[in-house]
Amino acid sequence: MLTNSNTIEIVFYAEAFDNIGREKKTKDLKKIKYALKASDEFNDEMRFEDRFGNMYFIDDLIGKTVKVGDETFEVKE
Repeated sequence: MLTNSNTIEIVFYAEAFDNIGREKKTKDLKKIKYALKASDEFNDEMRFEDRFGNMYFIDDLIGKTVKVGDETFEVKE
């Protein structure tokens, strides 16, 4: 298990799914983990928030250590 003081705890995920700005949003930890681990599905519309309300796009998280629920891992491209 990876741990360090720079770990980002992600609690929210949103992604636009059409051209008029509608989004799919979730706080479901399983879905958030899947989105962060499915590098073949990464796109610029993926938005994540940490427990403090800071917003990150997927490019901000690649190479960083994140915590989602009880699992800590590095986001890989």
